[in-house]
Amino acid sequence: MSAPTSTYGPGSIPTGQSAPFVITSPTDHSGDIVIVAATGMALILVTLSIRVYIRSSFSGPWLADDTVFALATVASLVQSSLVCASAHFGWGKVIQDIKPLYLVKAEKIIYASDIVYIVTLVLSKHSLDLLFIRLTPYNSHIRVVKCIRYFTLVWAITSLGVISLRCHTRTPWIDIIDGQCPSMLVRWQIVTAFNIISEAAIFGMSIFLIFRLKMALSQKSIVVIAFGMRLPTIAFCALRIHYFFQAFFTTDPSFDGVFFSAWTQTELAYSVISATLPCLKPFMSTISTNWGEAPKPEYASSNPSGSYGLRDLFGKSDNTGSEASKSKAVTPEQESQDRSAGGLPYEPVHGSAMNHRTLRGDSVSHTTTIMHGFNLGDDRISTRSNDSQQMIIRKDTMYSVDHA
Repeated sequence: MSAPTSTYGPGSIPTGQSAPFVITSPTDHSGDIVIVAATGMALILVTLSIRVYIRSSFSGPWLADDTVFALATVASLVQSSLVCASAHFGWGKVIQDIKPLYLVKAEKIIYASDIVYIVTLVLSKHSLDLLFIRLTPYNSHIRVVKCIRYFTLVWAITSLGVISLRCHTRTPWIDIIDGQCPSMLVRWQIVTAFNIISEAAIFGMSIFLIFRLKMALSQKSIVVIAFGMRLPTIAFCALRIHYFFQAFFTTDPSFDGVFFSAWTQTELAYSVISATLPCLKPFMSTISTNWGEAPKPEYASSNPSGSYGLRDLFGKSDNTGSEASKSKAVTPEQESQDRSAGGLPYEPVHGSAMNHRTLRGDSVSHTTTIMHGFNLGDDRISTRSNDSQQMIIRKDTMYSVDHA
């Protein structure tokens, strides 16, 4: 991660140019930390903008999962800003080149960033928990999601305790290496282990979400891949603890901990960014239900009897063909056939925002044929048999079946 060894002296900067924002050398890698942190902040802000656009344009409304994601974004920006501030005070340099006063400030900032790191991770996980609840109307799914949520919450509270309460209670920021607090390595290893378990549970929930739904395999793959894009977080987490292990048994944690700081920023940024990947339009058009709002009248009827409704496959659309996309009711016999076919059994819908059942399934092709109802003599045979197209009006309409 080191750059050229030259440094800029008073007369080495060409006329009309300013000195670089950060400089790296064999004894100063603080610039590497700043670059990684700044890149992560930029990508996180872009991701937030994309999510705002998604919710405002074609897959609203803005609900609790989006609010928690916004909080995770703010927390990640605060954490990255703290890391950049620590680099300003010398974190990343060899310890001999850091003024004692600056070293204390850098250690305090790193201590604070460790706490915000845990907060950011739990917020990003919680936003995905809420997204799962937004996606599914089935109580069995919701119960599993809540178990994951409680596990993550317990992990976060415990992690904040073991990371903030260190060997020196009055000056916990100095407990960085083995000579100052031998138990810090074990603490971070435990925090990392349960962090990885929670990430695996989130991915497993995505499989459980679609396991028994009657959907095409390609559509199920989109769902699993969308949530599976978060799995690299586990690799980044493992690399982070690996480099912490290397920096822990050293006398120069500032310089030797550069890779640890860089992988911390990488893990944090990707954790926040990947929380929005399942919200992208290709995924949403595949798994979309009513997203917490009442169905549009032109797409699905809120039949008081609770019968199934049909909703247009492509979500929001213009008025073109709206007459052809009127909702239809499924008979009790058809509902019984669906249940006996091995599909997910009906469970009551959670929440007051969804006032009818929602069953996500494959698209259905519906063909309407209109014929003349009178006796047409000889033409009667040609219009009602032998594949004749005379006096026939045909309209093909694509529907997706939503169980509200």
